[in-house]
Amino acid sequence: MEFKNIMDKKLIGKIFLLGTSFSVLSYFVTSETYANVMPFSGSTRVTQTAHADGYGLRAIDLGLGAGTPVLAPANVTVIATCNAGNNHRAIKLKADDGTFYSLIHVYSTNIQKGQRFQQGERIGTVASDKPWNKCAKSTGIHLHFGSSSPVVDNVNIRSVRLNTVIQSSN
Repeated sequence: MEFKNIMDKKLIGKIFLLGTSFSVLSYFVTSETYANVMPFSGSTRVTQTAHADGYGLRAIDLGLGAGTPVLAPANVTVIATCNAGNNHRAIKLKADDGTFYSLIHVYSTNIQKGQRFQQGERIGTVASDKPWNKCAKSTGIHLHFGSSSPVVDNVNIRSVRLNTVIQSSN
């Protein structure tokens, strides 16, 4: 028995008995399944593959230049923020659908806990300094982006390869 193009969310990740053995049904992602997008406009390269961050999320680093606008990946609320100095921030967001995101190395002068952003709204810009303290350690200018969802903008952030060019729908 073969499964193809299964879209029913109730079936995602379930185990099915096929004959006498168990198999885990894998699934593919469509834009209807995940409505989140990358936190920038245009395209960029992955400069560090999946790694953990201080907010407990799996994350990738994106090769965006200083001053590049950082955009909300979904309709989100700021649930934590830390200033590493000079308004260089680490930000944790919670989307309306329950997904968590982290944006680290963001320059923002007025972000605060409880603040709301709509998908695509500007949160700040990629920071131009390289702190090595508190909540935002950096050896180069980039945007650190973490998500509790394994797939963002049809990119599996847990398995994307180094130097892959990704396109944002934001």
